[in-house]
Amino acid sequence: MSPSEQKYLLGLSLIPELGPVRIKLLLQHLHSPQEIWHLSEKHIRSLKLPKDVQDSLIINRKKIDLAREMAEIGAANIKIITIADDNYPPLLKEIYDPPTVLYIRGGMQPNSAKIAVVGTRLMTTYGHQVTETLTEGLIAAGLTVVSGLARGVDALSHRVSLRAGGQTIAVLGSGLNKIYPPENRSLAEEIATSGAVISEYHPDAEAGPGTFPARNRIISGLCLGVLVTEAGEDSGSLITANSALDQGRLVFSVPGPVNSKQSVGTNGLIKAGAKLVTDIQDLLEDLNMDQNISTREMAPVKPANLVEEKILKELSTTPTHVDDLARVTKIPVGSLGSTLTVMVLSGKVADLGGSFYARK
Repeated sequence: MSPSEQKYLLGLSLIPELGPVRIKLLLQHLHSPQEIWHLSEKHIRSLKLPKDVQDSLIINRKKIDLAREMAEIGAANIKIITIADDNYPPLLKEIYDPPTVLYIRGGMQPNSAKIAVVGTRLMTTYGHQVTETLTEGLIAAGLTVVSGLARGVDALSHRVSLRAGGQTIAVLGSGLNKIYPPENRSLAEEIATSGAVISEYHPDAEAGPGTFPARNRIISGLCLGVLVTEAGEDSGSLITANSALDQGRLVFSVPGPVNSKQSVGTNGLIKAGAKLVTDIQDLLEDLNMDQNISTREMAPVKPANLVEEKILKELSTTPTHVDDLARVTKIPVGSLGSTLTVMVLSGKVADLGGSFYARK
């Protein structure tokens, strides 16, 4: 699409009440964005649009300076992709309400295989470990990791992706000049150097209560599937999972301790039919991807005594509750607890919270 046509789609996206669904319908019935922008008032009144939408189009197009908007976007080091452009992400275009315009900092490969990694803002030690491990596996498999730059699981998945040398995409619920949450501004800048930070909102738009559910449909819409690593009952990541289901995408969920509030959501997704994931191969099988990914061998851990030897023999990378550990090792609870504490401090064992432990 020519820059001229781009600016008219940009203008249409800035009309309040018009929205991506109505813009998509208008584009199907009229020749071009430029034609829609310059419709006579009489023609607009003849369209099957609610009167308040007609009013908004008639009034607001007179207020929007398209040349200035395009200039300011370029000056802010922001690129735009419109739904009519060849490099618009193909999976995102398939959803019911694809964004008319995407504002982008960085570079996004539209045809790369993408997977969303989302979850709670209130991560436990367990959630941290599984998010880190699975994100590393996704990057090793060549996938692009998409998330929402939120506190907790989202930010961790971005950081792990960057650390592993992979590409990651952050989708915002605010404009690119109004990074939210503000403490992740430096993370957004780092993401833009090797991946992309994107939004459907004007660069100066502030985040609001309705912007995050709308943002979540883009996260899932970009991807082959959504992985929820840890989520409470009211986690916003469940909205992303539901969007994925509505869009016909795969939903993956990591089981968690039944007594953890931060696993109520993920366990509920599994009950509802999400694919249970305990390692990266569970996920890659459903994505029909090559499973010959490189994995780091677990470093040998030497027990300091017979008690540690018994514990290490029973522990794996899968969480084990201390009561089950006591039952199979027959180690007295007092001795078991103190030994586990020493092993955690020495880096041999991970304390996952909720009395669950795993080998490092």
